[in-house]
Amino acid sequence: MLKKSILQQLSHAKQSHMQWIEKANRLISSSTDSADSIPFDSTECGLGIWISQEGQQLRQISTLNKLIANIEIHHNKLHNIYLNIYQIFFMLPKQRSFLQKFFNFNANRENEEVAEAAKLHFEDIKQSSEELLSLLIELENRIKRLPQETIEINTDTPPLQRAI
Repeated sequence: MLKKSILQQLSHAKQSHMQWIEKANRLISSSTDSADSIPFDSTECGLGIWISQEGQQLRQISTLNKLIANIEIHHNKLHNIYLNIYQIFFMLPKQRSFLQKFFNFNANRENEEVAEAAKLHFEDIKQSSEELLSLLIELENRIKRLPQETIEINTDTPPLQRAI
């Protein structure tokens, strides 16, 4: 693979991540986006796809292996936080019983509490995202410092076992 191509793919994955964060923010702050448009599964978003494909191939390079594993761990953590937000906004309200819904005279207060809880979780997402972006920048810098312009990667071998 050409180093230039690797860096372009990584840049695209990073941009995709920032768009994902923006969608999650809009969902929490104004509910203008559909929750279905924001993947929970860390392998379904743009960055997750990059990690499971190009990222796993780059793990064959010993100087990048641990860093990419760390990126994957942070990325999974971020999606787990988002899942908590989704549950607060969409799952918990649906799980209330009919009597709870019927006798809930203070629905506005409950909605405000739900929104506040989701916003607190989003602060965790922003912090995790900043850490993740820092790791992605470090990866970019390491790739730029690789001495060769063409990086030999064995694409015939199955991807390395994914980090948990």
